Amino acid sequence: MAAPNTTSNFKFNLTDFDKIPWHTEEHNNWHIVDALIARYLTISGVQGAWENALSVTAGNRYIDTDLDSIWEVLVAHTTPSTGTFAASRTANSTYWQSISTDLSFAGTFAINTAYAVNEFVSSGTKYGVVAAAFTSGATETYDEAVTAGNIITLIDIGTTTTSTTSLLIEVASKSFTVDAGKNFTVGDFVLATSDADATNYMHGNITSYSTTTLVVNVTNIGGSGTLADWTIRTSGTRGATGATGATGATGPGVFDAADATVVPAIGDKFAFLDIDDSDDPSYATLQTVLDGIGLLSAAGEMPAIDDLIGIADISETPDVAEAVTIQFLYDAITNLTALGAFAAVGDKIPLVDISETPDAAKTITIQFLLDSITSLAALGASPAVGDKFVISDISDTPDASKTVTLTELLTGGTNLTEATVVAGDEFIHIDATDGVAKKDTVQGILDLVPSAGGWTFISAATASTSASLAFTGIDSTYDMYRFDLINLHPVDDLQDLWMRTDANGGASYDAGGSDYAYSFVRMNGASVGGTSSTGAAQMLLTTDGAHVGNAADEALSGQVYLYAPADATFQTMFTWHLSVITGAATSEPGVAMGSGFRVSAAIVDAVQFLFDGGNEIQTGVIRMYGRNNS
Repeated sequence: MAAPNTTSNFKFNLTDFDKIPWHTEEHNNWHIVDALIARYLTISGVQGAWENALSVTAGNRYIDTDLDSIWEVLVAHTTPSTGTFAASRTANSTYWQSISTDLSFAGTFAINTAYAVNEFVSSGTKYGVVAAAFTSGATETYDEAVTAGNIITLIDIGTTTTSTTSLLIEVASKSFTVDAGKNFTVGDFVLATSDADATNYMHGNITSYSTTTLVVNVTNIGGSGTLADWTIRTSGTRGATGATGATGATGPGVFDAADATVVPAIGDKFAFLDIDDSDDPSYATLQTVLDGIGLLSAAGEMPAIDDLIGIADISETPDVAEAVTIQFLYDAITNLTALGAFAAVGDKIPLVDISETPDAAKTITIQFLLDSITSLAALGASPAVGDKFVISDISDTPDASKTVTLTELLTGGTNLTEATVVAGDEFIHIDATDGVAKKDTVQGILDLVPSAGGWTFISAATASTSASLAFTGIDSTYDMYRFDLINLHPVDDLQDLWMRTDANGGASYDAGGSDYAYSFVRMNGASVGGTSSTGAAQMLLTTDGAHVGNAADEALSGQVYLYAPADATFQTMFTWHLSVITGAATSEPGVAMGSGFRVSAAIVDAVQFLFDGGNEIQTGVIRMYGRNNS
């Protein structure tokens, strides 16, 4: 029964004892209790309550209903015909033994290890309980043991999860169904990538996280489609756009100005013959052909992108008639069949500029149409942005001749119908610094403005048996810097992590005996301790109980924060929070949290991380971020 007359969680029947019969509902309640207890307590051989004059067999177990305890038969016998269970055990102390279920922590999950029911086991950020006794395989992982039903995960405090929620990649608020108990915080940035193709992704900040529902305000995307194979992990904010790369080599079809008669302007209008419909001549401006939009039709019909048009290649003798599609002119697709020969991007075609009086014949290559090259030497004159051109507006009836400047053709003019723009819309603009036409989306332009208080990636250092990892270039650009330490793995065992600073760009890191002061606490297993110093040659970030081990799966991760490094008025302060897999006899999780400062009212423009005594960092990476000041 799942109606209002049941309990909320396990649906126990709320029996109406005035109703006859009621025993079926009550019996079902006990079946539910039995099933729930059996799911988490594996105690076999229970035969029910002890009774007088009962024949019992060794190994079977009975309940003392006076004490609510469980007892196992050691010697087969028949219970007394009178008296209590307790009196019988007192009279025959060797016949019975008490049964209890103890809980114990079995440590980090390991291969080739026997596990008993109700033992607790951990793996990384996950903590679980053994549900069925088993011995782990030679290559078995914790997750595989969970899948096999041998372990039940109770909590996972990690910052990575998966989701099979089917979602469209777009800039919008997105709700994912994820694992509960993750270490997600509202305001944190996360990256959701497709397992099949990581170039399909959504990136944004968390707006809410409750039980198994994670809501993300997506502000940056890659790829496309509706997908349901997401891996979600915490991430930094989107960094600034990098510098534009060098211009590539010129292609083989560049227009040769020596063969030209007149250089066409971007607003010149040219006639095309659609050989799919020879009775329907079409025309468009050079800008229209370049943009692939707004193709005009003199006969009143809009030509399609795949219409074939006839052109004459005057680079050959005699002139050869060829056929290309409008799509070819825009995308440089060169796999079309020609009427007489294969059209190449370097072929020259004759065009008529009807904006001049009389009409002027001009030559141009297909490559010119594709690349919008406007800096060719002219036999007459090169067009200027203020030159005016005549166009035909086919939205009027009859068609209306209008005059526009080259600037209006490039910028879209000033008399366009208003429309609502969205983040993905692209716009063409002229870069005033170099005069180059460029395009970007609305979202791309908005992303260039750093978000208030957001973190900006600056640089990263990767260890490869390195004596230290160092960062320079720290200045007043940011009031707060963050260093993300990811899986620092030492060459030697039982290492402590040090940090030193410099005010000379990393030329000589301060290592005097009283240059640093610090204080921190550490925890490992059930042990808690701490240490401090008011004068040391380095900032000590970990110590006894939180030493870093060098076993294959042992490392250190966490974050270190640096405050106001360019302010020489105060001593420069640090805080840190580190997670360590210790190098004890059996690997244990360790935590180190603390703060410290450089004992000098001076700037800090470089930071160095190293293991104690100069021992090398075998692998790992550290990334430096700056927090925007406004």
